[in-house]
Amino acid sequence: MFLSPKYEIKSSALYAKFGFKLAVRNTEVGPLYKPLGNSPDTFFEFCEKYNLELISKGEDREIEGGFAGDLHSWAMANAHENFAWFTIMGNINTVAVASLNDVAGVVLCQNSPMNQQALEKAQEEGINLAKTKLPIFDISAMLYNEMNR
Repeated sequence: MFLSPKYEIKSSALYAKFGFKLAVRNTEVGPLYKPLGNSPDTFFEFCEKYNLELISKGEDREIEGGFAGDLHSWAMANAHENFAWFTIMGNINTVAVASLNDVAGVVLCQNSPMNQQALEKAQEEGINLAKTKLPIFDISAMLYNEMNR
């Protein structure tokens, strides 16, 4: 069930009063809001700041939020456009979901390997992929802290 535009305007004003802005207009539970903050400007800048290894480069994209999780069906519903997606799943399905949802980039955590076929498809599709040895919790917390200063 989605909120009526009239309610959404009132809701947006209330959230803005407390330092939040609309992140995703329509979800199964209504609009999602995120704190106003100084997010890293782009996926590449985030990767550089936290020493992530870029293994596939497409267009550099602004990061507007983040999603941490490995279940592809859950990622399809929650890794929104321009979000950074943190996962350990380095397969072709990850590339497909990243493309479908138009995420800013995917970060493979805990030195997870990327399937060669998937890497080639990501490069062909222009999907940003990075790798880190850090656990999902740690690197996603870094993005959270960047976005909520």
